[in-house]
Amino acid sequence: MIIILIVSFFIVFSYCLLMFVFINGWMRTEEYEVTKKEYETKCSILIAARNEAGQIENILSDLIQQDYPRDLFEIIVINDHSTDNTSEVIRFFQQGSAISLINLTEGKTGKKQALTEGIILSNGELILTVDADCRISKKWLSTIVNFYKQTESSLIIGPVDFIQEKGFWNKIQNLEFLSLVGTSACATNNGQPFLCNGANLAYRRKVFFEIEDPFTKNVSSGDDVFFLHKVKKIPEAKINFIKHIDAVAYTKGTPNIKSFISQRVRWASKSKQINDSESMIFIAIITTMNLLLVGLFIASFTNAKFLFLFLACFGTKLIVDFAFFKQILTFFRKENLFKHIPATNFFYFIYFAVMMILSLVIKPKWKGRKVKV
Repeated sequence: MIIILIVSFFIVFSYCLLMFVFINGWMRTEEYEVTKKEYETKCSILIAARNEAGQIENILSDLIQQDYPRDLFEIIVINDHSTDNTSEVIRFFQQGSAISLINLTEGKTGKKQALTEGIILSNGELILTVDADCRISKKWLSTIVNFYKQTESSLIIGPVDFIQEKGFWNKIQNLEFLSLVGTSACATNNGQPFLCNGANLAYRRKVFFEIEDPFTKNVSSGDDVFFLHKVKKIPEAKINFIKHIDAVAYTKGTPNIKSFISQRVRWASKSKQINDSESMIFIAIITTMNLLLVGLFIASFTNAKFLFLFLACFGTKLIVDFAFFKQILTFFRKENLFKHIPATNFFYFIYFAVMMILSLVIKPKWKGRKVKV
């Protein structure tokens, strides 16, 4: 029992230390303020779309209404063999707007191939990627471009949040998602980026062509994370998180548990390909913390001593997580989610262990296709 106490203390202490480092990373970076507007940078906005009819019109409408000079940005939609009327919707928006539609040829499939085709045919200095199901503010582009000019960034990680919806499932899903976004932001602000989301990324076009196999094409998913880690290896590269509410891209959560599991298994599968030492340390600490809670929770059914130890470890984690979410939820204007933190924390360690197992035995799918991991 003493050994278990010592191991538990070491794991919980490591987790608390990591979270305080993350919180410090968030607090040390003030929210970006647009002090000088720059309207010179040519931008290319890329959307990889597959079967997005009924959703893509929202993001196209948002992009057309951007407050950035229309002659300084192009919108490129790459159609990945959609079987619905996605192409027809895009063609409707092409009327009177400079929107380019690229249909992937036979033999080329997937988001990585789509983005690669779009980048090759683009002519902007700054590439921005956004998902077909996202919504953005009319200041999204101008905010990111001005941040790019001010910071001279090689890659900008944009904040992503869920469109606010009712229901307990959506609330806890939103919290879990924001924990990933917040972790990404905090680590990046500390100079240790290891996570990002392709639903809101911006990078120099020339950086893409400086990297051999930038998207790691032998793996289906991970166009964002693998690219981040390759940019990170460039000595002079500057990677920043933009902390501004107008730079947020809003997306929808998964509609049911089945699609949620499929998405999270796909995300978890990518971690097997990451060999960055900092990332591995972060992942190891978070993994061992959650596995400790799983082990103690199961053991508590056989011995009351384990129940007290579980409650102590879980309570400590809950307090630290409250401090973390205090920063993140305030920025995203999602203070209404505070009351769901205890329930989300309780379900999370169980879900985490299940996702680890499923990522080893299930071949995830995306848009009806099996994902290579």
